[in-house]
Amino acid sequence: MYQVKDFWAEVPLRGKWEQWVNIPRFLDCCRSCPNFGQVWSCPPYSFDPLSIWNSYDTVQICCRQICFNDEALQIAYPPQELGQISKELLQREQDALLEKMMELERQHRGSMALAAGSCAACAPMDCARKTGGRCRHPEKIRYSLESLGADVGRIVEEQFGLKMLWGQEGHLPEYYLLVAGIFKNQ
Repeated sequence: MYQVKDFWAEVPLRGKWEQWVNIPRFLDCCRSCPNFGQVWSCPPYSFDPLSIWNSYDTVQICCRQICFNDEALQIAYPPQELGQISKELLQREQDALLEKMMELERQHRGSMALAAGSCAACAPMDCARKTGGRCRHPEKIRYSLESLGADVGRIVEEQFGLKMLWGQEGHLPEYYLLVAGIFKNQ
């Protein structure tokens, strides 16, 4: 049904993150997400995301392209089925990509892995934040670039020459993109 290609770039943050990060703009985008204020890896935060951007020298970005074969692209799915297929596939690939980022984090002392999307350490819809509780898995929580105010669409265009695509009218897009990374110091 699909194949996965990973594209990598390591980018110095000095002078670059200012072009990529617009916290007020992306905080507004996050407000429309059901995870806003409901999951510990999503805004609003008790810290300033700029403090994270200012704490590291580089970001190594992985853009995972999930390319669908011709057969999958020809199928017209009922909207709910397309949503379920996409959700399951993206979660599986997000989990695999996060594991790759966590392995890199273990290899680079003082680094910080970044997830593609929100945290899934707890069962869906079961984050303790909803009830005012503390994170049950603080060792697993990782933020995404977009939750820290980054324009992921701009990043993938500039670094990899790719555009974000979305399915339309019951059809899968040519590909999906997941973007994760790791902040590092020299």
